[in-house]
Amino acid sequence: MLRFVGARDVLRFLYWVGLEGLYNGQSLGKKLMRISVVDLEGKRIGLLKAAVESFGKAFMLPIDVIVGLIAFGGKHQRLFNALSGTLVVRSRIKH
Repeated sequence: MLRFVGARDVLRFLYWVGLEGLYNGQSLGKKLMRISVVDLEGKRIGLLKAAVESFGKAFMLPIDVIVGLIAFGGKHQRLFNALSGTLVVRSRIKH
């Protein structure tokens, strides 16, 4: 079934880009789970990488996960994590 992009999708995208791109790679959920998004060198990702990484989970989650499992399963990356050069890791940030 074809699904159209709605306002909630856009708001989620902006939320993730803003928090993960500007705030230690963490949304509120990631902060609670004690995980964060980092680049391949373990550094902050910035807004551009956050936008690419967040696009998949906001608008194409099933494809993002399935292709990621098939193509990047050994690295435990979603498709858009691989495209943005990011990883989700256990957070080293004190809470």
